[in-house]
Amino acid sequence: MRIRTRHSRRHAGRATALAAAATAVGLFTAACSGDGTGQAKPLAKDWSQLRSAAKGQSVNLFMYGGDQGANAYIDDEVTPAAKKLGISVKRVLVADIQDAVQKILGDQRAGKDSGGAVDLVWVNGENFRTGKQADLWLCGYTGLMPNQKHLDQADPTLTQDFGTPVEDCETPWSRAQFAFVYDSAKLAQPLRTMAALTEWIKPAVLHGRGQR
Repeated sequence: MRIRTRHSRRHAGRATALAAAATAVGLFTAACSGDGTGQAKPLAKDWSQLRSAAKGQSVNLFMYGGDQGANAYIDDEVTPAAKKLGISVKRVLVADIQDAVQKILGDQRAGKDSGGAVDLVWVNGENFRTGKQADLWLCGYTGLMPNQKHLDQADPTLTQDFGTPVEDCETPWSRAQFAFVYDSAKLAQPLRTMAALTEWIKPAVLHGRGQR
């Protein structure tokens, strides 16, 4: 899962607030501000400045409403941690996250770079590509985040988002893993690669059986 920060003056300021909560809960984002040229720039030069600027601010975080686990995490972990830092997080649910991206696109087309509703967006690779092509996201902020040191910056799953180069325009806040459960009475050793799993499945597929 990844978080994108909207590229605008007002919204980036609110994004600063959630960034300060990242240390406690592992949800990464950043802040930006505009200078009237259409180019966003970080509000702070280091993490301590970012946390200081975040106090007393609020963040509208748009999320897909169909993922109960992710939304519960925001309510149970992120929001309380942010509150301790003097930050208010408002979770805004949408049926399709594309709706949030379209809101930002609408503001951009109207020449509106302040006063909109969307501060932060949790989006998938497809919507990230749409926003990146339209220059909607703040880029160049992840270096402010202390926890970035725990990420492998050469990991292709972090440098690419479904084929779109990330280029410091988003940051992950969780990862999914594949868990393989096997019956040792039928399989002596677990299958440790996708290639091995494919080879193991082939006989059942070729013979039209649903099980092995």
